[in-house]
Amino acid sequence: MLSLTVDGHQPGDTIQLPVDTSETTLQVKAHAEVDTLGSLDRLEILWKGNVVKQVTAPLDAHNLSADIAIPAAHTGWIVARAFEKPTETVRFAHTSPVYVQVGDDHGIVPEDAEFFLQLMDGEIKFYQNLSGFRTVADRQAMVNMFQKARAVYERLATLGSK
Repeated sequence: MLSLTVDGHQPGDTIQLPVDTSETTLQVKAHAEVDTLGSLDRLEILWKGNVVKQVTAPLDAHNLSADIAIPAAHTGWIVARAFEKPTETVRFAHTSPVYVQVGDDHGIVPEDAEFFLQLMDGEIKFYQNLSGFRTVADRQAMVNMFQKARAVYERLATLGSK
């Protein structure tokens, strides 16, 4: 069982922060806990995809916790993940994010949206040319799914460039 709170907020919540105009950057405090029947390897807290806190488990530990104050000068997200000691398979858990929004910044990175636009273009082209669909309607359903995704990334790319 893996849990995460950030300033008392749960995964899925958004913490609204004002734009920081002082000399000190605003911070949020993250707390993660994991309990498992298996032997733990580590517990991590991530800010915008980067590990900012890692706690390595002592031998045969079944529970861990981690706390960290994270500077929040920019919009981002925080998650926790935990790994058991590897055996035949890798066993891990990952929370949904707690979002941190600073001012009106939605945290959209235009380069990331552009990457996914190109990826969707490649998928659309691939499925338009792939043989083996049972019907033309099946092919079009697949292409339509990627076109819908492309429209989302196109909107994000536009928002991120403002």
